[in-house]
Amino acid sequence: YFKCILWFLAFCLFQCYHCFASDPNGAEITYRQQDKDTFIVYLIYYIDCNGVTSTPSYITEQARCGGLSNNYSLTSLGSYDVTPVSPGQCDACQSSSCSFKFGIRRYTSEAKVTANYGNCCEFTFSAYLGLRASSISTGSAGKGLYIEAYMNKCIEKINNSPVFSMPPLTLIQTDVQTNYSYAVTDTA
Repeated sequence: YFKCILWFLAFCLFQCYHCFASDPNGAEITYRQQDKDTFIVYLIYYIDCNGVTSTPSYITEQARCGGLSNNYSLTSLGSYDVTPVSPGQCDACQSSSCSFKFGIRRYTSEAKVTANYGNCCEFTFSAYLGLRASSISTGSAGKGLYIEAYMNKCIEKINNSPVFSMPPLTLIQTDVQTNYSYAVTDTA
């Protein structure tokens, strides 16, 4: 009888009222060319502040001719709260006791990549960021978030990737018209 009570108590104690996993909301890969073969590659990703953050440790660079690839360690450049709330309003990134239960944090990491495989011009940079939230209702629930960027190093001028001007925030109010513009800038 005593064992049954202990198992019941253990079961009750280890149940989660709100259980969350690492929930990547989105990501982008950008790059800045340093010289003919050297690039600084940036991985920018957005995580639900209600989850447990797992950080990707590397980015993969792959030659599109021959399939050769390398993994490069990422260095964290930090993170900050990008939750779209009114000034002075608290969100889940600041405190779990806030009345507004949502929050998104932007993380940035970089790696110095040498893309030198003979005459190969075309490369991809890619990263895997873990499983998406199971609450997503658009078909990607529980699936891994993989992101990839294409680069051609044989363009005559310096080749930098386009950069988004705004974070891809998707918290919107019900019954309110919302317009999105994820403007991009591309500089040589």
